[in-house]
Amino acid sequence: MTPMKFDPLVSETSERLYGLNALVELVYRATPDVELQERDALNQLAEHENWDYGDYSVEDQFLEVKFRHWLPKLAAYSIIILLSSIVETQLLAYAKRVGEREKSAFEPNDLKGPFLERAAKYVKKVSGSVLTKNPRWETLRNLQELRDIIVHRAGKPGGDKKPQVEQMIERMRYPGISLDENPYAITADCELSFSIHSCRYFAGEVEQFFKDLFKDAGLPVTGLWPNIESGFRAEGNSS
Repeated sequence: MTPMKFDPLVSETSERLYGLNALVELVYRATPDVELQERDALNQLAEHENWDYGDYSVEDQFLEVKFRHWLPKLAAYSIIILLSSIVETQLLAYAKRVGEREKSAFEPNDLKGPFLERAAKYVKKVSGSVLTKNPRWETLRNLQELRDIIVHRAGKPGGDKKPQVEQMIERMRYPGISLDENPYAITADCELSFSIHSCRYFAGEVEQFFKDLFKDAGLPVTGLWPNIESGFRAEGNSS
């Protein structure tokens, strides 16, 4: 039997994606249970203390805001930020590995620009490989753009970025991603919204990108890969 080979970069990448996928599934499966527990607790408290309807209604609205808006929004934002971080660290680590193999006199961070462009430019310069030919490259660029809007603009693209985001969503046919007004905010600015299925989709695309990247580089694609199924397919059923 041929012994199974492992590569530290491949293993680290697969394990980080495995952990992130576990977080996605935890949010997906646990959130309804937590909401149910809190609503049951509210009902029991209101009954025990004989609340009038007005007091109960106020507390019920707080739960509505919590579980219909802030919890799903911030959970999705966290997942997108973490996923983008994995792409950045692992892609730059791969570029550095290529530079060491080719005995390059400079490193990826010696170049300027966004990390995706730096990584692609560096790998092409030192080895001739073209990362941008990967069919999932545009999805990675979109992921980075969405992450930047979350981190630097609190998820609000504003008038200057809104048309670009709308075109991205329409062009790439991203269901589960939208621009919506926050019904609970004083100012009704449009904010990015992600379903948990769209988070799963992006994680699956990132996973497949790295699998293809490592295979093309001749690295052993072994490890604890989550084998994430497309969230777009999952959105059509209740499982």
